[in-house]
Amino acid sequence: MKINVEKIHWLRIEQGLSLTTLCTKSKISKSTMTRLLKSKCDTRPDTIGKVAKGLNVPVKDLFFDE
Repeated sequence: MKINVEKIHWLRIEQGLSLTTLCTKSKISKSTMTRLLKSKCDTRPDTIGKVAKGLNVPVKDLFFDE
């Protein structure tokens, strides 16, 4: 399954979160978040779970619908 980085971006904007705040809420580093958003790496499932928790959405909401 492919991560929908645009949706992560829009959810962050809708919630009024800066990238730094989302990283803090998600408990991941800014460099990890940047790599995730630029699709520069394969993202570990636990990292996606942390981002979903930081955005208060289910993990499935961060993937493209198939």
